[in-house]
Amino acid sequence: MVDHLTPAQRHVCMSRVRSKDTTPELAVRKILLSLGYRYKRHVKSLPGKPDFVIPSLRTTIFVNGCFWHGHFCKYLPKSNTNFWSTKLLYNKQRDKTNIRALKRDGWQTLVLWECQVKNRDKTTKKILSFFNEKTASGCPRSGAKTKRGGTGKDNGKIVMGCRKDQKSHRRKPINRVARRQRQGVPKQTNNT
Repeated sequence: MVDHLTPAQRHVCMSRVRSKDTTPELAVRKILLSLGYRYKRHVKSLPGKPDFVIPSLRTTIFVNGCFWHGHFCKYLPKSNTNFWSTKLLYNKQRDKTNIRALKRDGWQTLVLWECQVKNRDKTTKKILSFFNEKTASGCPRSGAKTKRGGTGKDNGKIVMGCRKDQKSHRRKPINRVARRQRQGVPKQTNNT
């Protein structure tokens, strides 16, 4: 099949394909925030530069585009098939290598596909079930503090403590005047 765009038009079109802040990534970001998880994005020090990293749970989340990472729901382009088949095969192998390296370093990995993220309810259930399997108590709050030791089933492993009464993990802005008054510093006045 012949490409209906000129090489210059194709270049402009392909240059607009983003690797960060894609639509599926934004959807997963909203889900994680609504569940109360705190995360870092695109951590360069980890293999594969995961889309989301939750350090307190030692968990990484990749949001893969179906075409670029070779998911079965997408087709192979009909033009230049040699190039595309080798490129997509290389992408798949690189993903597997990165996930193995993360597991070797003690990170748990969840891979979400673009086609799965379209259904918000199923994606939310998948994320919750993944965290329930990976944590001892199934605490949906990444801001929960960890503690070592204890008796019983945990045998000294890290146990997640969940404070369910806490509504928000975000800090509220503090008024400087109110802070000074609490510290006992008198309010500054202009005596001119």
